[in-house]
Amino acid sequence: MRPFFSITLALRYLNPLRNFFSIISGAALMGVALGVAILLVIISVMNGFEIEVKRRLLAFSPHVTLRYAPEGSYQPIVDWHDQVARLKEFPEVSEVAGTIDDSAIIEHMDNQLPITYRGIDTGDAEQIASLDKLVIKDLDPTATAEMGLGAKALILESRANQFGINVGDTVQLYSTRNFDEVFEAYKRTERPRASEEFREQIEGAVTILREKRQMKKAPETFLYSDLVEAFNLLVEVLDADVRAGEATTIGDVLDILDSGEITGEEQEYRQLEKGAVANIERLLLYHLAKIDNTLDDNAELKRLKSIVLPKDIEIVGIYRISQQVVAPDFFLPLPIAQELSGLDEGVHALSLRLQDVDTAESFSQRLYDELDFGWFSDSWMTRYSDFFELIQLEKSMMSMVLSVVAAGASFLITIVMFLTALQKRKEIGVMLAVGAKPIQVCGIFFVQGIIIGVLGVALGVALGLLILHYRADIQMFFLMQGMDIFPAGFQGMDSLPADTPPSLIMKVGALGLFLCATAPLLPALFASRTDPAKSLRDL
Repeated sequence: MRPFFSITLALRYLNPLRNFFSIISGAALMGVALGVAILLVIISVMNGFEIEVKRRLLAFSPHVTLRYAPEGSYQPIVDWHDQVARLKEFPEVSEVAGTIDDSAIIEHMDNQLPITYRGIDTGDAEQIASLDKLVIKDLDPTATAEMGLGAKALILESRANQFGINVGDTVQLYSTRNFDEVFEAYKRTERPRASEEFREQIEGAVTILREKRQMKKAPETFLYSDLVEAFNLLVEVLDADVRAGEATTIGDVLDILDSGEITGEEQEYRQLEKGAVANIERLLLYHLAKIDNTLDDNAELKRLKSIVLPKDIEIVGIYRISQQVVAPDFFLPLPIAQELSGLDEGVHALSLRLQDVDTAESFSQRLYDELDFGWFSDSWMTRYSDFFELIQLEKSMMSMVLSVVAAGASFLITIVMFLTALQKRKEIGVMLAVGAKPIQVCGIFFVQGIIIGVLGVALGVALGLLILHYRADIQMFFLMQGMDIFPAGFQGMDSLPADTPPSLIMKVGALGLFLCATAPLLPALFASRTDPAKSLRDL
């Protein structure tokens, strides 16, 4: 018995021109090839998507962000230029700038909607160049990320589509920071008269002045402590931000209470001017109730027009990013963002760009340890950890599903081997009878499985690489058929990304070979246990 007869017989059984079972072997080979190709293509696209999203994220997202929260809540950073100079001394840092993240109301063509915006240093050439790569220039070549220091902005593609905004259009932004003042002013016009809302405090102050006169001393003399009690009751009314006319009246009363001559051996008395109590009663009980608040209310409403003045912003570019990522609706020059946020020269955070983005997490921890108390840092890895973990989970789940598909293809090899073992059972019995060992019989099936595996993996890798090379043409073909398999508006990319490192090809190939090598195990054991004597009797 020749030592390599297992290989010879395996090649004979795989000859596609011999019989039906060899045709099935060819089908098994194609199944393995398709499984490997699909697995390679899908994982390559997922890798490319992750890399492209990361690149686009880092185009506008700081590598490390510093915020100031000395009392546990973030506060605006006013004197931030000194901190910038200190941070630039780190060799790992390539650029430091102040940023603002806030919200506003956009109005365009009588439509209003809340939006978010980020104020950036438009003098940072590296960041502007990165943002410019995200700007859509297909429809308008003049679109750019260059905003300068004027009232210009980049807008997110989804927001631009929602409002029908094009490059060159002008939109109006209303600062939400003014709304607190607007609400307070509006509430003042709607509140009741001070004489009604603060009746208890006003009557309490009058009662003190009526009942606690020191008649033995003088008609308008009071213990200083009693006057302080009445004074505090009226200050409570004044601090409630009443209307201007009412505040003036309360202020006049407080001036009367604060006047007069201090008397007594221990200066425990205060003597007011003659007729002071009657004057106070007239002001509090009669004049305050008769004040015409219409003029004050009208003046308050008129003042609102100056509070809520919008900011006209010209759109110089529309940028695209995956809708799976939280991104600001607008990018604005820092001075414009400071004006909208009411921060004057302050900023919300300091944004750092590093020489090596992959060291952001360790550098962020180093900053936290070295900077003064109250400074907090985080990296892009921390901010977007959930998103990238989701991508990794999707890749893992997709790999598992496609591995099952590849395993299903290898199951065809198992079926082919079983059919071969049944058809060649007599031949196998004869081989065992003339001296072939069971291990040699098993070798026939293992070699057949390895051959199918090697050819299937090689064909699958070639097919997968071919699909990846022409993926743009394939995407265009489906698009012409009305099927957008990779919508740019949602994914934030014009074309299907892909990344196929050699290590991925090796892993996919190794998985295919492993499945094909283990598929003949059961058929080989079945064939090796054939009874030679029974096979000879059946000849």
